[in-house]
Amino acid sequence: MPGPAGLATVLVVCRANICRSPATTLLLGRAAEEALLPVAVSSAGVSVRPGIRCCSQIAALLPPGQDLAALVEQHRSRQVDVASMQADLILAADRSVRADLARRFPDAVSRIFTVREAASLAATPPLAPASAPPGGERSAWSAFGQAMDEQRIGSLPRGPSRWPRLVRSGRDPAASLDVGDAHAPNGPRHKDVAAELSAAVEALVGSLVRWRAG
Repeated sequence: MPGPAGLATVLVVCRANICRSPATTLLLGRAAEEALLPVAVSSAGVSVRPGIRCCSQIAALLPPGQDLAALVEQHRSRQVDVASMQADLILAADRSVRADLARRFPDAVSRIFTVREAASLAATPPLAPASAPPGGERSAWSAFGQAMDEQRIGSLPRGPSRWPRLVRSGRDPAASLDVGDAHAPNGPRHKDVAAELSAAVEALVGSLVRWRAG
């Protein structure tokens, strides 16, 4: 879904859209604004009870600010849908969410990454160089996602089981691509979730800044 006046769009998706995805939305929106990278960031979930507020435990661990106050006051969980999946870049909390999205929206596979996967791919040379595409910030974010997808495809074994099949099954060798769900049985602590999200977002935005600079 195009953002206001053609602004780039990023969709962040977790399981219930109450903890990891709203937290990432705040962190990414703030980091992008500080880096002068205009983008509209939104969130959704793959298995949602609509209308639930943001998790108070994760909110308490996020940096204070007006955007945090707005998140606490205004966020309500929502189910991912076809319109939201038109975003220029889609960031999933973990591989199971990524695989769920890929099964439901196969046309979007090349734009779906886990948050930590995107951060890792973006920081790993040789990411395809920026080509200063026309169309402003929206094209820049789209091109950045395409470069990450090319990096990802190049790292996979050749043959019929290459990326599309792998993402749909959720089979990946590295659990480090995930940010765990603090609300799941035996899940990580909220403070660890917040720390992992913050580090991944910082790395991703930093890589985008350097990539654009060439």
